[in-house]
Amino acid sequence: MNSSRILILAICTVTLATPVPLSAQDVCLTDAPFGKGIPVQTNPRKIRREIVVLPDGRRIVQEREELAIVNLASAWTPGQRIYVQFVDDDPDEDLVDKVIGNARKWESYLNLRFVFVDLDRSLDEYKIDKAHIRISFRGSGHWSRVGTNSTDEDNPNRPSMNLDLGSYSSDQEIRRVALHEFGHALGFYHEHQSPRGGINWKQPDAMDYYLEKTGWSRQRVQKNIFDPIDENEVTVSAFDRNSIMLYPIPPELTRDGFSVGWNTELSSTDINAAAAVYPSSVDSVGKARVRIAPSWLASGVMVVSLLDNSPYARLRQFGDNSQTWKLELGDVITQVNGKKVTGPRSYFDAVSNQNGRLVIRVRDIRTGKDMDFTAR
Repeated sequence: MNSSRILILAICTVTLATPVPLSAQDVCLTDAPFGKGIPVQTNPRKIRREIVVLPDGRRIVQEREELAIVNLASAWTPGQRIYVQFVDDDPDEDLVDKVIGNARKWESYLNLRFVFVDLDRSLDEYKIDKAHIRISFRGSGHWSRVGTNSTDEDNPNRPSMNLDLGSYSSDQEIRRVALHEFGHALGFYHEHQSPRGGINWKQPDAMDYYLEKTGWSRQRVQKNIFDPIDENEVTVSAFDRNSIMLYPIPPELTRDGFSVGWNTELSSTDINAAAAVYPSSVDSVGKARVRIAPSWLASGVMVVSLLDNSPYARLRQFGDNSQTWKLELGDVITQVNGKKVTGPRSYFDAVSNQNGRLVIRVRDIRTGKDMDFTAR
């Protein structure tokens, strides 16, 4: 508790003659067509935490092993319906169903709703001119436009996302690719391009490796893998080696032996970031002035952010009035006045019947310990 985390979003391919930090204006990201089965060994490392005070006064906790990157200018509006259409003629229905199932894993943690256009229905039946996200399986490589940039294309049949998948693709590959590309469509950048990622690349070995694996030009590899995102246009926390948005990195490509294998599931930081950018509910019932979302850490509701004058910013530990505590992003409220909280509905039920007394039990995001507080 006591400090806030910060986030980041999304991706496209822009080839430049001179490497420069990737701007949020570069609205599409192409993903490398790596060969299958890259031999990567896990390299366990200790998490190093440090509190950093930014020039605008914000405090963040940087952790060597955790990060999310988000450009809020490309984020959708929380609560928005996002229409998604498969634009190919006669696509593989089994493949479509698998992609939809995996995309909905993101939906479980954020306040957006994907509306997938039925293959046998027209856009007119949905009373829209163009789907927000348009998916094809027929292009080369995996890529997606970033967040709301998906809507920039005027042609309703031109894809904003391509998934180079087919009946030959394994369920694991479909899951990995669908989660990754929908992450871009939600606004997430690649983890390895974080301005605070600190990957100590071993050059020219790393460049030569990705040139061979991707078949890209040198400028394109530099742009999509090594150039950091422009920190002036995004909000950033710390590096997450488990993020679905991270490429595999063999240990021989880094000077310190850092390595990452294929990530095939959403990490806790991915989930945390999605819930923070697209918060579910605001507690106006209990007047706690807090944004909450369903929790991934424990049964309860996760704190996304505190609004101005929130009593959750001046808590007293139950039985100890010696110091003031403040909830932070990721803390989970598991009980209110002794009543178990399982989600937003049970939370609102509990705070609406507080009778002037508010005692909450919180699972601390940092320590994993349960702590009891009184709100003032």
